Amino acid sequence: MDTLAVTIDTFIKTACPSRKRKTAGNLLKGHFLEDPTVRPIQNELLDKRMTEAIEGGIKQAVASYTRDKATAISIFRDFVTFLHKKYGFTVEVKFPPEFCDPFERRMYIVKLLHDRNLRVADIAEELWISERTVEDDIAELRSPRGITIMEQKLMVAEVERSKGVVEFKSTVHPLFLTLNLTQVVVLLRGLEYMAQDEAYRNYARLLGANIWRQLSIYATTRINEISAALGQDSSWFVALAAVSETGLFATERQCSAEEGAYSVLDFLKNSKKCAVEVRDEAGKTRLLEDCRIIRYEGYPDSIITLLHEGKEIRLPASAVIKAREYSKCLF
Repeated sequence: MDTLAVTIDTFIKTACPSRKRKTAGNLLKGHFLEDPTVRPIQNELLDKRMTEAIEGGIKQAVASYTRDKATAISIFRDFVTFLHKKYGFTVEVKFPPEFCDPFERRMYIVKLLHDRNLRVADIAEELWISERTVEDDIAELRSPRGITIMEQKLMVAEVERSKGVVEFKSTVHPLFLTLNLTQVVVLLRGLEYMAQDEAYRNYARLLGANIWRQLSIYATTRINEISAALGQDSSWFVALAAVSETGLFATERQCSAEEGAYSVLDFLKNSKKCAVEVRDEAGKTRLLEDCRIIRYEGYPDSIITLLHEGKEIRLPASAVIKAREYSKCLF
């Protein structure tokens, strides 16, 4: 059995691709062997008692490497494989995801923040990056400059911190679909149908507008031409083109509205109690306090079911004037 330092020399000379040898030498002989937990054991023969120190040293070496982390992770993956194949020495390392650029890492952080109990330190720990890098990524996501994707901006401004936990007030799902033109039409026509729903109208309209803005001039022209040739109504596409710039992400607040059925979906999603102002068929209004929205049946029925004073009440969505957490906020 060789010493840890000798295994590194052997790996670089015999198992590491020539194009990576310089970087491997910098990582393994510099960052890795100089780690405080690894330095004392570098001249000792490989032994399973060294496993924990090696695992920790690999993680710290990648975290401290400020250049291409994907290359660093790749080199250490190869090194771990080499140790197992040549020496039968197993190191269990749970490597982080590999990102080609900061954009990919930021999109991954957006998905991580769906978990409402993560701290910046937790994200840094999972991705093997510094807390400063995480803070910079979140700042970039919140920046008015936004992140440009296909000439559209993605900006997530509403970030909250509580007791060290960081979260977006409105959950972001970064979906960037690659579709053929027929799939685009199917998706847009589906959104047109959903836009007939009282509660989902704004959601469908804004999503459709985001998709429309990403299309090429050729694509929008072809969609309109073929729709006309088939005798289809193209007013939906005209309406999408007329929607003002909103960016790639819209919060629940931006999608919903102050009045009507839009205002109840947030209470349904979060099971929060609310006060609901409704209008009956005779045009009279009444206030239902201490309600809980328990069900929404979409288009074509568009029925809202709420629990009020122990009873279920079914209302057409068009009967809802507005809903608020407290009745005094209905003015």
